[in-house]
Amino acid sequence: MSGTGFDAGDTFLEYWLSLPRRDAQSIPAYADFDPAKITPILPHVFVAHSHGPHDYRVSLRGTWLEEFVGRQNANENIFDFYQGADRENYETFVHDVLHRPAVGVIDRSINIKGMREYTFPSLFCPFLDASNTPTIMVGVAVMEGSKTWEMDNARELMRHIKFRDFKLLSIANIS
Repeated sequence: MSGTGFDAGDTFLEYWLSLPRRDAQSIPAYADFDPAKITPILPHVFVAHSHGPHDYRVSLRGTWLEEFVGRQNANENIFDFYQGADRENYETFVHDVLHRPAVGVIDRSINIKGMREYTFPSLFCPFLDASNTPTIMVGVAVMEGSKTWEMDNARELMRHIKFRDFKLLSIANIS
């Protein structure tokens, strides 16, 4: 199995790979997703649903993500956090995760002048909806080395986030 580069991502990827497949694309059904199987990483898990090609809304977010991103952002389009080239890259990445399909890993960094750099990796895995269409993503996001400071200043940190790398892992190569 190819690693994601972070422990919570590897844990979720291992779980995702263990789910039954019902389609030729090797994507599990969201109906088979059981959060009880991944309780140690639930604070970092999110679920996003497609509402159109440029509109993916987070319907569920773990407690760590709720605190980091903020409860007021529930059901916002995930692309609205980004602008310009970052938004375009992110939209292409999400489209590829769902329609190639592939498992996606994003490596982001946050660097605020005069402070240390933080890494913010995330894993995105496609799921089929009730009509067997890949419109749902479930994933995990962490901030490596996070402490209380990040939670208190999440809004400030989000303004400084930069993408370092987008990586798509072929489902055929990791299954």
